[in-house]
Amino acid sequence: TKTEFVSCPSCGRTLFDLQETTAKIQDSTGHLPGVTVAVMGCIVNGPGEMADADFGYVGTIPGKIDLYYGKEVVRRASPRSRP
Repeated sequence: TKTEFVSCPSCGRTLFDLQETTAKIQDSTGHLPGVTVAVMGCIVNGPGEMADADFGYVGTIPGKIDLYYGKEVVRRASPRSRP
């Protein structure tokens, strides 16, 4: 199977350009078969909405994101310039 991507619908709390960031992440991870990658714009609903994903990219504060492996945060407040 191919890589699956999930993203939030975006709202006023989204902390980055969701479409641009998702496209960059797809380019970087699209070769991973059977993996689900979630891209969520904010910390409010992001962790809950991406709970079934293998990897998560969640906006936390302006310019920073948290990276998840499953439900576990593996990197907090990482600079967003590394999708």
